[in-house]
Amino acid sequence: MSARARKVSTATWLALVALLLAGCLGGGDDGGGPAPGRLVESAPADCRVGEAPGYFTPGRAPALVGCARLGVSGKRVEFSVNRESIGGERLACVNPAFNGRGQPGIFIPAICGSTRRLSEFAVHDASQPRQAVRDYAYVIWGTAGDADEVVARYDGGTAKAVVMKVGRDLAAKLGEDPFRLFVVELPLAAGCERVTITAGDDTVRVAARPKLSNPPPAHVPGKAPA
Repeated sequence: MSARARKVSTATWLALVALLLAGCLGGGDDGGGPAPGRLVESAPADCRVGEAPGYFTPGRAPALVGCARLGVSGKRVEFSVNRESIGGERLACVNPAFNGRGQPGIFIPAICGSTRRLSEFAVHDASQPRQAVRDYAYVIWGTAGDADEVVARYDGGTAKAVVMKVGRDLAAKLGEDPFRLFVVELPLAAGCERVTITAGDDTVRVAARPKLSNPPPAHVPGKAPA
């Protein structure tokens, strides 16, 4: 075997080992997630829409626009929006707030200016929240365009998102036209393959995230996680 062939063979073997460790070649733990083929559905959660969050949020004058209880982990996420001056531009910042240590808003990976307008359909983030928080699975969120329903399809099944509609009055307070956010949670194993997100007639594909690992424990029915 030539040196080049050995190098390619070694790289292939290392890639397979990485996929196996991530649970992407079968036999991996899905973290107690739903059975394959089952619909995973996140649900709206009560929150004081239009008011300031009750915890520190990056940026000035944020307002809550919606909250959700995620479908795999059962954990809560809250979304607020504000506008910031960045590089001479006034940009909309979306602040997803994840709970940890028994407190809300411990991890807030704010994203500013991902799209020109919040009224466009786009995926803003697809990852497992980890910094100072635990037990979340694969969370995908973004702007929903004008869709009433957003669905994620992956190799193991389907997940239905929560769509948070921000009406004219609150949107105007935030310097925006009316817009909609969505959030959906999938089992970590869904990161092994490409995920298709559909919002009305629009579709976007999220690349595989095989490095997602350390699955969360199963959510115990009747016990509300933090």
